[in-house]
Amino acid sequence: DLVKDQNGNPVNAKIKLAGVNRCVVDYIANDTFFTDLDQIGHAEVLVYPGDYELLISSGDNFFSKTVSVKGNTSQDTKLDVTIDRMADLREDGWYNMDLHHHVSKADACTTPLNFVKSNMAEGLTILYSSDHDDTSANHEVAAVVEENNCDAAHIPGVEISASWSHFNVVPQDEEGREYMQDTASGKYKFNQYAQFRDIVDSVHERNMLFIANHPWIGYGLFN
Repeated sequence: DLVKDQNGNPVNAKIKLAGVNRCVVDYIANDTFFTDLDQIGHAEVLVYPGDYELLISSGDNFFSKTVSVKGNTSQDTKLDVTIDRMADLREDGWYNMDLHHHVSKADACTTPLNFVKSNMAEGLTILYSSDHDDTSANHEVAAVVEENNCDAAHIPGVEISASWSHFNVVPQDEEGREYMQDTASGKYKFNQYAQFRDIVDSVHERNMLFIANHPWIGYGLFN
């Protein structure tokens, strides 16, 4: 019911179902949950009747270790879980983000809400959204962050997906942020079919960072 740190403060967390009875139609069952954004640390998890094991983490392997909780649905229906977390690194001027994270466009299938929940559960302080050649999910992610007063910043980006290499675009100022969230100007901000120099120039002209993704794989820039 509530996940908190060693000081009693609620924390964002991921909850993974481990040892449970499996329902007959197994493929429709969900086994990963996240705590609520509007009630930090709170979650309601549906479990098939019987014994269960929950693996609960908050910044797993970076800021804390996973906590295992076992119980039975007949009696253990309300749980308070404590996770021993490291100090908030932002106090020392450190911020962290995942610079390659898709949302719901092209080959991605994460709702903007779960995108934010999963990032918060991993302890990220900056949320970076970058679908393939499509920026239309960026404003939805921004809305979730704002509506829930998330203790994290959001940077709207995109992954330019030329057939021969992929590149991330990261805005550096408010004008760039607004451009990457603006649906009126269209969802395709950059031309992935252009020549390499033209792609780079189109990004730099807007004062944005140009990053080569996975450069050493088969369709990477350096290969």
